[in-house]
Amino acid sequence: MNYRPVLNNVSVVKKRCTYVLICIISLFGGVEYAVILPTLYLHLQNTWHAAPYYLGLVLSAYSFAGLFSSPIMGRIYDSTRKSKLLISATNVFEFGGSLMYWFGISPIFLIVSRLIAGLGNGFFPVVLAEVSHDTSNTARTSVVSAIMATRQFGLLLGPAFNLFLSQLNFNIGPFVVNNYTSPGLFLACIWCLAQVFTMVLYTPLTKMVPVSQPPVGTVQAVPSAQDVTTLPNEYVTQNGNVPQTAHKHLPSDSPDSSINSDSSEPNLLVNGDVENSNIENDSQEAVTKHYTMKQVFLAITYDEYMAIYMLTFISLFNQCGVETLITPLCNDYMGWAELQLSLLYCVAGVLVIFGYFMVHVGSKRFKDRTLIIFGLLCQIASYSWNVYWLPKFRAHEPEDYVKNITLLIPSLIVNVFGLPFLFVCHISLFSKLLPMEVQGIGHGIRRIIGGLAAILGPLWAGGLLHNFSLMLGVMLGLNCLALLLLIISFRRLDVAIPTPSSSTATLTDEVQPPDKVEPEPANEQTPLLS
Repeated sequence: MNYRPVLNNVSVVKKRCTYVLICIISLFGGVEYAVILPTLYLHLQNTWHAAPYYLGLVLSAYSFAGLFSSPIMGRIYDSTRKSKLLISATNVFEFGGSLMYWFGISPIFLIVSRLIAGLGNGFFPVVLAEVSHDTSNTARTSVVSAIMATRQFGLLLGPAFNLFLSQLNFNIGPFVVNNYTSPGLFLACIWCLAQVFTMVLYTPLTKMVPVSQPPVGTVQAVPSAQDVTTLPNEYVTQNGNVPQTAHKHLPSDSPDSSINSDSSEPNLLVNGDVENSNIENDSQEAVTKHYTMKQVFLAITYDEYMAIYMLTFISLFNQCGVETLITPLCNDYMGWAELQLSLLYCVAGVLVIFGYFMVHVGSKRFKDRTLIIFGLLCQIASYSWNVYWLPKFRAHEPEDYVKNITLLIPSLIVNVFGLPFLFVCHISLFSKLLPMEVQGIGHGIRRIIGGLAAILGPLWAGGLLHNFSLMLGVMLGLNCLALLLLIISFRRLDVAIPTPSSSTATLTDEVQPPDKVEPEPANEQTPLLS
């Protein structure tokens, strides 16, 4: 009978603490955005009488820095697996940028402060790569959903923090702490706290290998170096049962492609030598360190990846465009002020969190590609409704107010509810298709595309506030294009979830070859954050 190694109680606690830390930092990222955004415009106007375009520059600086930090951090992670060091570096960048925001010497200084804080965007490629290495295909969507839900919860908490930050008015040395500068000081404190949590709670997930030993008298089969570089990624699971260092999309000239895959006979180690066999981590790092940028480029540019990149851009472009549209739309056609808009965003945030929960539930029964199609259909339905009705909106009449709100709110509900299905599932599917060796830089490239969309979306919507037909028509067309690309690539976006061959065997057990592994049921129940 085969023996499957498991983590002991200490390792399980470390793993849970690591996921708690990841969720805490994601929460702080949501709080940061929600704390700075409400006061930034008034800060620029009342403190320095800055030109209106400075608002866009300060907000864009954070995303612009992420365009560079995300792939660089991802590449460093792929080469070193030093996730704790990289996460600490992102915390330091966030702390330094927040401190500079508090100092607030000039509008240019604020732009520089957000540029430095934006380097902390490198946190997400590192974390997503770590989660991809640790989780099985069945569990990954739920884990990514939980991480993104905590960020959304942070967006809801931000306005609550602003309630007491707006009451502050004192000096620390030459620097003023008031309702405009206090967000910077507050964020510096929480990022300092995040670094303390990182030092205490975080343990790299890729370093958590099975520590329990087989029963006395059994022999453990450990993959040889040949196995390490030839087993496909589909037959790999978490906790190191089979090293996650090969994939069908690895470039043909990669270091591992020349190794003969027929030499797959396992090395047998008696259980007394098991603890000394760290072959999987060593071999994985050895393979990764030899990857050139040309090989990385070849590994992340297959057709199915192009469909996901396009989906990333379209989703964020449309979302950021709608966020830009909502405030002037509600103000002009319904007369809503800050209070009503704040309530609208709070309700939307709760709906998004509910959407993340539904993604968590749905991922147990449906594949990512199916959930993505559901999300796209929600977006298409919402934009089709708005393209027809928004150009007919009229203002300044009591009966128009009731009509406008009746027509707008249902479409917003459908739109917002579908967003988690797009964002969570396309990230999860991308990580499942991507070779394990390039998870970091792959997610970094994806975030570059998302960052460009986050910059271009508001520019598109902001320039067409008086032409709803063109603005929303293009957004609708982009969603239809994304759906078409998804349908064309549908078969290649199928991720098989097989049962790996056991990593342990007795002398009489026969190791099952990878090409004969039977797929696991699609509805396998896997504990979240286990």
